[in-house]
Amino acid sequence: MPLVRIDLQKGKDAAYRRKAGRVVYEAMVACAGVPNLVEVTKENGAFGHGIAQYAS
Repeated sequence: MPLVRIDLQKGKDAAYRRKAGRVVYEAMVACAGVPNLVEVTKENGAFGHGIAQYAS
């Protein structure tokens, strides 16, 4: 499963962020057959060097 990170300039409104996410998702479905998106809780996320910064 591919992992995508989208960096946006600070201050972009929610509608812009939703549209950016939707466009990237649709491209992933079309090109790579990615079936769906799955949300995870912050506690289960890890960013940068495998360190789970949000784990309590």
